[in-house]
Amino acid sequence: MHLIKTLLFFLPELTVKVLNWSLLKFKRVEFSSYPRISGRLFLTGTGKLVLGRDVQFNSRRKSNPIGGDTKMIINLGLNGYLYIGDG
Repeated sequence: MHLIKTLLFFLPELTVKVLNWSLLKFKRVEFSSYPRISGRLFLTGTGKLVLGRDVQFNSRRKSNPIGGDTKMIINLGLNGYLYIGDG
């Protein structure tokens, strides 16, 4: 029973981590070090995103209780370029 509770607790978090990693690879995001992402990140568009070291995204209500929305959405237009420096 303890194993089931542990799996139910960690499985959703692991799924989100795999989704975020896959999204960053699919969108060809460049980064110096893997960003710290709390929650699920949403990237749209075809522009280029470059991240510095120690970048952190808060993308869920638990980690950003007064931020208004519950997810972080970054939309990069066709020729868009977004550079986020070191955190």
